[in-house]
Amino acid sequence: MKKINNLALLCFVIIVLYSCVKSREIEKSFCKDINYIEAVSWYKKADVQGYTYEQYNRLGLYYNNCNEIIQDDKKAVYWYEKEAEEGYAYAQYNLGVYFEHRNEVTKDYKQAVYWYKKAAEQGDASAQNNLGVSYHKGNGVTQDYKQAVHWYKKAAEQGDAGAEYNLGLCYAKGYGVIQDYKQAVYWWKKAAEQGFSVAQVSLGCCYEFGNGVNKDHKDAIYWYQRAAAQGDEDAIRILKNQDNTF
Repeated sequence: MKKINNLALLCFVIIVLYSCVKSREIEKSFCKDINYIEAVSWYKKADVQGYTYEQYNRLGLYYNNCNEIIQDDKKAVYWYEKEAEEGYAYAQYNLGVYFEHRNEVTKDYKQAVYWYKKAAEQGDASAQNNLGVSYHKGNGVTQDYKQAVHWYKKAAEQGDAGAEYNLGLCYAKGYGVIQDYKQAVYWWKKAAEQGFSVAQVSLGCCYEFGNGVNKDHKDAIYWYQRAAAQGDEDAIRILKNQDNTF
């Protein structure tokens, strides 16, 4: 009976936290909306009882992001790794992000690639895109555009907007593939329709200059304006410079 009660308590904590935190991101502002110190305390108690679920990943996020808890890199890594080593793709992805985006002195691209690849091989689209970026830039691995395209495509086929944009860029520039503006437009449009502002600007340029599509000033303006509405500085500058043209 005690074990059942502990399980019910853990489920309650998870439900409350998931109602306040998006699955892919945690912003510092969320720390004002929920008592993370108390949440961490309950997660630790749950861990003692042997109920893992995703508490390790959440604890890593809390220690890495929340001001109410003293930020502690070692504790963040500890909790990330516990769940990542059990094979949870979310935790593996977050661990990769952690190693990639630490400060310039301590970041570790090889470790980032290691964890991205584990998550990517399980089908995690965000990890697949980030692994593609690693191959594209040569961060933690030998630069390999074909591998970058391989992983971008896997993520793009799952609807990841960043990967759709990156794959379009490869087609536009001929990175790892034969240059093909029609394919670039295809993937940029998918990302643009999801609100990805960089893709919207790129798509606008295609319509303005006739790359992969027929020239269409109205469509160019449409996509520039959609990007500008999100505050994209390139789109705003283009529209200002093109006032007399359009």
